[in-house]
Amino acid sequence: MTDHEQELNDILRTLNPQQLAFVAARMSCTTDANAAKECHIPYRTAIGWDNKKDVNRAVWLSRVDVVQMARERLRGMIPMALDALQEELSTRRNPKRLEAIREVLDRAGVEGVQKHDIRVPGKPTPSVVEEVVDAADSSRSDAHSRTPDSAPVSSP
Repeated sequence: MTDHEQELNDILRTLNPQQLAFVAARMSCTTDANAAKECHIPYRTAIGWDNKKDVNRAVWLSRVDVVQMARERLRGMIPMALDALQEELSTRRNPKRLEAIREVLDRAGVEGVQKHDIRVPGKPTPSVVEEVVDAADSSRSDAHSRTPDSAPVSSP
């Protein structure tokens, strides 16, 4: 368990049921007022809690956790995206599918490959698929060598 997860669990144990509902609602609501309305809590109650700083911290930590889970899920999709990309490069059936594949790879941190027309006599030029697979393999080995604590996390 990471420090963030431990801190979140410690804070959540101190919150009452209304506050827990508010934290959950705040994940999808953009404002405290909307979250309070969704939970049927008067806005003045939600902003007047004595432990409002703890409630806000729980919201922030929950968002950090969600971002980390999304990143891990995207990293797990890299092999499928690469397989689909390889298939798509040979068939070209659906341009929307290729766009989606590129989006997954981009969000997972696999940068696009720039192809240069470099011809060396007697040497074959590597295909784009091989270059992308090489980039993903290095990304995958980097992901496996990192601990969850070392992954960069942006604040919401």
